[in-house]
Amino acid sequence: KRGEAGESLEAFGHFLKKIVETYFSDLKPQMAAPRFITGQDLIEHFNLSPSKLFGKLIDKVEEARLNGEIKTKKEALELVAGLLRVRS
Repeated sequence: KRGEAGESLEAFGHFLKKIVETYFSDLKPQMAAPRFITGQDLIEHFNLSPSKLFGKLIDKVEEARLNGEIKTKKEALELVAGLLRVRS
């Protein structure tokens, strides 16, 4: 049993190492990249007034960007348009 625990601990150590490597190689650079849209974009493209909705929309776009669901500003604006249609 002692060997099994050691193997489990070693596997867990490899798992943690992979998570840290992935964070620094993939996620951190993506998070540092400029956002696709800003509050100004929401005002210009959708005639919205500043509100709590801005943060929610920008967060949804950021989440989609980090998940790789959208890759461009155009796609971000399309996502916002869809979110606003659903909200209406």
